Amino acid sequence: MKALFTAAALIPILLPSCVSMEGPPSFDASFQAASQYNFRGVTRNAKSVVQMDGVVGLTSPDGGVVSGGFWGNLDVSDNTGKSAFPDGNGKEFSEIDFTGTYARTFGNYSLAFGLISYNFPNLVGRSTTELFASGTYDAHHLSPTLTVFKDIEETDGYYMTAGIRKGRDLSDSFRWDAGLSLGFMSGDQSDTYYGAGTGTGFSDLTGSVTLSHRYSDYITLYATLAGSTVIDGDFKDSLDRVRIDENNIWGAFGIGWSY
Repeated sequence: MKALFTAAALIPILLPSCVSMEGPPSFDASFQAASQYNFRGVTRNAKSVVQMDGVVGLTSPDGGVVSGGFWGNLDVSDNTGKSAFPDGNGKEFSEIDFTGTYARTFGNYSLAFGLISYNFPNLVGRSTTELFASGTYDAHHLSPTLTVFKDIEETDGYYMTAGIRKGRDLSDSFRWDAGLSLGFMSGDQSDTYYGAGTGTGFSDLTGSVTLSHRYSDYITLYATLAGSTVIDGDFKDSLDRVRIDENNIWGAFGIGWSY
């Protein structure tokens, strides 16, 4: 039923722009090893994970891009440490997400909207579906972004994040990018992520720095250092009760492929 619901929800998003496409499709994929999986301020796996994704994009006649993709998180060992995901799923996928997106750029402004289906094969969480809308302004390598996610399956809650990114080329093949974001969560959403009755508040302040090396026309190697801290006092207290750290730092090394 969930797969049928997701497919039906994607039709009105993608169909209008899929009637006629311009040019060949684009393909993007990445594979990375990370020391932790952290989502919206909550550590889902405090130990090593392997993560991968793939996206196919098509350009529509109006200049927009229609894309569909997946993202997966695989637990390396049975031990997840102080985290939301339980032990016992080593070498198995704990989460697989599917995304459908339509994005378009207007000068320095970029708008995107779509749907994300969150799935947990080993029942480590509650599968659900969110709609999202995002706006970004690109001003001389400095890009503020506002994104709103609305749960349409498990709760009536929403999650909103405001962030800013900056990047610069160091040479023809090396580049650095940095980002900082602040999340705000409704009470219905925080019941799922932080525990019943935690209420509405600012959830996570998350930052990251990435150094990437363009190895070839299609392949990029990268290393990321990231960290997050939980802001709201009730959210912190809830994590303390289940012995999940509210302050986290993690790293990742990966390879990306694009065509």
